[in-house]
Amino acid sequence: MIGTGEDGLQLLDAPERKLKRLTTPERTKEASHVLPWFLPGGKSLLFTVKPHLWGTHSRIEVLSLDTGRRKVLIEDGADARFVPTGHVVYLSEGTLMAWPFDTTKMEIRGQATPLIQGIMQSLNALSSGDNSGAGQFVVSGNGTLVYASGGIFPDIETHLSWVDRSGRIELVTQLDKKPIITVRLSPDGRYLAYRTTGKVAEVWVLDLVLGTTRRITSEGRAMHLCWTHDGTGLSFAYSKAGDPKIFWKAADGSGPMEPEPLVAGDNTLQPSCWSWDGKLLVFVESNPASKYNIWVYRKEERQKSPLFNADYNEEYPALSPDGRWLAYCSDGTGRHEVHVTSMTNPAKGTPITSDGGLAPLWAPDNRTIYYWNQDWTKLMAMEITVEPNISVGKPHQLFQFPTGSVSWVRSYDISADGSKFLIPGRAEIKPVEIIRLNLVQNWFEELKQKVPTGKK
Repeated sequence: MIGTGEDGLQLLDAPERKLKRLTTPERTKEASHVLPWFLPGGKSLLFTVKPHLWGTHSRIEVLSLDTGRRKVLIEDGADARFVPTGHVVYLSEGTLMAWPFDTTKMEIRGQATPLIQGIMQSLNALSSGDNSGAGQFVVSGNGTLVYASGGIFPDIETHLSWVDRSGRIELVTQLDKKPIITVRLSPDGRYLAYRTTGKVAEVWVLDLVLGTTRRITSEGRAMHLCWTHDGTGLSFAYSKAGDPKIFWKAADGSGPMEPEPLVAGDNTLQPSCWSWDGKLLVFVESNPASKYNIWVYRKEERQKSPLFNADYNEEYPALSPDGRWLAYCSDGTGRHEVHVTSMTNPAKGTPITSDGGLAPLWAPDNRTIYYWNQDWTKLMAMEITVEPNISVGKPHQLFQFPTGSVSWVRSYDISADGSKFLIPGRAEIKPVEIIRLNLVQNWFEELKQKVPTGKK
């Protein structure tokens, strides 16, 4: 049995050495299928469904191998195993839970009972690959339980800072240590939009004058964001389940409570920036077949189309202030380099870096492009002229400031006068270490006492 995450569950036919697909995640509702566990008789199995690749929410389902029928058993649980006492045991945010289970009807009975807290579990990780929900516990057939202490990954902590051109740092104290990934300043510079990650992935707006904060989303998971051209609204990647799409909501809290859908598609979409006239939204699509691609959404026509069609990653799009030019990154040479192209003829992009570059950003006066070096520790600057031909100066380090690596679109911003930058510091990730292994003998007796099945 193979749990391949985003590709679903597959069964290896040993004699023929072929893989048989058992499940396929429905991308609008699910992100991955993982952690399969055969039930007695080998004709059904338990597995974990994750609505999002990140965060803590997951559910446990049972699958019939004969019919392919699926049934939800448990919400807010992961890594279920069936034990001979007639129980399904699983983890819910690091707590070992047990539920009586009828293998004939494939139903849970009674109520779930918490048994042991603080078991190490791969949950709430910053990397989706480390966020499977797998628990560090094992139960032997004779009733011996072994588990590692540690719990789930804690939320990261970041320090959001203003950094001027000389490298002088001023901490944004109102948001100190919040798990902030992406920031954007409103066109007038008064408001700061940011999104948090971890257990709660939401969009917020901070009034930099009054110091007040407003929450824009309250359910689901939000990702990258950008302001509308006039500063009245926010566009952001958002999903209650499945791949994030692009939604919109008024920044002042007016209008519908729920975010309104703006751009849909078959894959994950991440907005980057609006044109100055509000006619174009540039965004990135993550496509398993063609990697990261840059697209545009034309608001008046309500249509979207790709800017490029290549077999390598193109991401971090940034429109020039006049909307005529696009800076972006491509890894066609084997590493990310910054390119610039005309929006009227985007197929002819010109590389402007040769030593690597990430997450470009135009200066407000259109004369400089800023970008990060390969390890996200130095903000670089390069003078540029675009007419009659693209011409760039020698790149130089503006200042040194370690920030977090991100995919799709840039996570930092620049003030309207170009004098300083707003940058999330590199995440402080507290290591989760196995401090001890716990051995519990005759655990089945304890389990039967605490969670009676009703059978004699």
